[in-house]
Amino acid sequence: MFLLYGKRLTYNMLKGKCLWVILFCIIFSCSTDISYAFNFGKFFDVSGYLGQNKQNFLIVDKLDVGKVSYPKEQWLKASNPELFGWSNKTIAEIEKLVQGLPTDALVLIDKGIVIYSYGQVTRRFQCRSMRKSFLSALYGIHVATGDIDITKTLQELQIDDIGKLTNLEKQATIRDLLSSRSGVYHSAAYETASMRENRPKRGSHSPGTFWFYNNWNFNALLTIFEKETKEKIFQAFKQKIAQPLEMQQFRLKDTEYYYERSKSKHPAYLFEMSALDMARFGLLYMANGQWEDRQILSPEWVELSTYPHTIFNKKNPRRGYGFMWYSTDDGYYAAGKGGQRIMIIPELDVVIVHLVDNRKKGKRVKSKNLWKLLELVIKAKGKQ
Repeated sequence: MFLLYGKRLTYNMLKGKCLWVILFCIIFSCSTDISYAFNFGKFFDVSGYLGQNKQNFLIVDKLDVGKVSYPKEQWLKASNPELFGWSNKTIAEIEKLVQGLPTDALVLIDKGIVIYSYGQVTRRFQCRSMRKSFLSALYGIHVATGDIDITKTLQELQIDDIGKLTNLEKQATIRDLLSSRSGVYHSAAYETASMRENRPKRGSHSPGTFWFYNNWNFNALLTIFEKETKEKIFQAFKQKIAQPLEMQQFRLKDTEYYYERSKSKHPAYLFEMSALDMARFGLLYMANGQWEDRQILSPEWVELSTYPHTIFNKKNPRRGYGFMWYSTDDGYYAAGKGGQRIMIIPELDVVIVHLVDNRKKGKRVKSKNLWKLLELVIKAKGKQ
């Protein structure tokens, strides 16, 4: 009796193991990247857990330093950063820094060449407020075609909200919203506690006169974009940016309209993207809107949208806020809560992407550490 039961138990265990082996073989015969093999949804997204997957990179020694290398399916990656003018000693300092932080992905790009990568560079992470810089790019495309006029007011656009906007608030222009100077202090979807607590009283500032980082501006810009262009934001991003840039991990299923209908009519628009795909977006800006032989964004829009229309410190006029981009001494960056960054240093032709899995409560990298990272990157590239 016991022998029979033992045989059955052993058989069932072996059968179970065989099923797992078969499943494992099927997965890897279909794809060399786990991100395409598994499809268990956002809450079990294992894409990128291979980290430094060699399939993402083609190792190179040296290229023409005067040209930008635009990645295809694979990125070119430096065999030795020193061959591209970088300090290996300082790269080691960068690695030591991020290893001591809850950083989940980091990519350093020099004229389109991957100089250094760390962590889960193909895994999709929440973009948080970096989404606003994506919308800024879409605005630039449609301003160039004449579909959007940023001098139009909310009144002309027939934009309103719960409880009605005042006549003064309706005088805010698209430009005021892009620069977060609308003077509209209505509650909004996807607000942080800080936004709610520090929001000025409605009517306290006229449009265009005062900067306040306010999600109402950014969410209403979505409504305006879709109304003026007759396009949906995520499909537009896929068609006009993700596909031309050959983003490898971008999927519409990783985007979402986020409503809080008791607060506002206007939803937030959420993205999850990989570090390598975000690096393509940063490279587009570093190249002044050009991708290979195609001008996706006008150089004028790149300059206008990253220029500090609001200066945070009069002693340092380069630090401020543009059209949903932050500007700083060395360039400009897209920022998201918890340590999400796409940083562009035009003078050095460098793009930095830093990501944290901030779905985990309390997991974040502080700004002081991100500034330290920027300082080390500039040092590593040779600018003292």
